Amino acid sequence: MPAEFQRIFHVNVCVRDLDRSLKWYQEVLGMKIVEGPFAGEGPEQRGIGLGAEAAGVDSETEVKIRGAFLRWGDDEREAMIDLLEFVNPPPTGRPYETLHNVGIARIALGVKDIDEAYRDLMSKGVEFITPPVSVSNVEGANDLLAGISYCCFYDPDRTILELYGETKAK
Repeated sequence: MPAEFQRIFHVNVCVRDLDRSLKWYQEVLGMKIVEGPFAGEGPEQRGIGLGAEAAGVDSETEVKIRGAFLRWGDDEREAMIDLLEFVNPPPTGRPYETLHNVGIARIALGVKDIDEAYRDLMSKGVEFITPPVSVSNVEGANDLLAGISYCCFYDPDRTILELYGETKAK
């Protein structure tokens, strides 16, 4: 019998400074901590530390992390964002600079009124890549995207996030 997938449990976002990112995701995006902050180290982190050997760290014993799970609302079925800071090995690299890279490019956040959400985040100093743009003429997806706009912005580490929702009449 094939596996029965049910939902997305969480999306992991690696950050350089957990405390800074927790504050931003809570104060700017209105998320709340579901679990954490927590710290982990040792053999239990072996799967999380995939590739640590390239940084000279033994993934069996030396990986150290800090993290927290966040979400909006109280529905336990809702997907969470898992902010994860590597302490050992320390974080390296940077998020994709564009959206046309192979792999996970962005996290889309659904909002009721995209213009209101855009103005709110702008007032909080969030850096946007574009203002809201209407989705139109997407062959084969007209029902899903009808009346929808989107815009992308950066978190503190420049991970690309997206607002996705209806444009309300003014």
